[in-house]
Amino acid sequence: IHARKFCHMDLKPANVMFRPGVHDSAHADDDDSGQYVLGDFGMACRADGSDIDEDAMEGDCRYLCPRRLELSVDDFVNKYSREGFRAVDMFALGISAIEIAVSNAMIADLSREPTLSLDTKTTARDLRERVLAGELLNDDSHLCRIVQSGIRHNCKTVIRILRTCTALDPSERPTAHDVITLMQRSEICESDQSALELREQNAALMERNCLLLKKFQSLQQKYKRLAAATQPKLELQYL
Repeated sequence: IHARKFCHMDLKPANVMFRPGVHDSAHADDDDSGQYVLGDFGMACRADGSDIDEDAMEGDCRYLCPRRLELSVDDFVNKYSREGFRAVDMFALGISAIEIAVSNAMIADLSREPTLSLDTKTTARDLRERVLAGELLNDDSHLCRIVQSGIRHNCKTVIRILRTCTALDPSERPTAHDVITLMQRSEICESDQSALELREQNAALMERNCLLLKKFQSLQQKYKRLAAATQPKLELQYL
């Protein structure tokens, strides 16, 4: 969307939908399991904000960044340039992802806290306020631990992205391209790390096997020496 010079301006979990894929048993390798798509472009505008109606209702305030709520369109442009409207979407992306991570944690029964229930707008707004208060920046905070437990892959990278996406200053937020690049690099690093861990495990197993083999050979030599020492005595007894 941003690459086409548009902004969504109402990005939130409720506007993310799943489009099922088509299962083709004849071409199992080409099976499309579906994809997530973004809907409801009723609030969309040009990336430079040139077609935003100041009097029109703009998005869901639970996901809008504070500076956009505080400033008029002209004041926002004067302070952050017309590129700043992309940062409005990035803030909404960060808050939405945090909300999803918290929901994942609760579904998995990894954490339970009534004040973080996302059933109503009031509690969703409370989650946003906790993020804006900087609670996510503290690794030891309860909110940060819940979000981490709801992230399945590339946790460190995702937390870093969420923190920058929800920065108070729009100019400090990453672009959509930045986020994609970070995630791709993280997936490569995670794959490399997994391969390295497997190599280390294999090396450890080989070392253990060598030690066991040496112990077996040592015991075998002892048995042979013991057998050789006792054999003459047994022959004398028979005589």
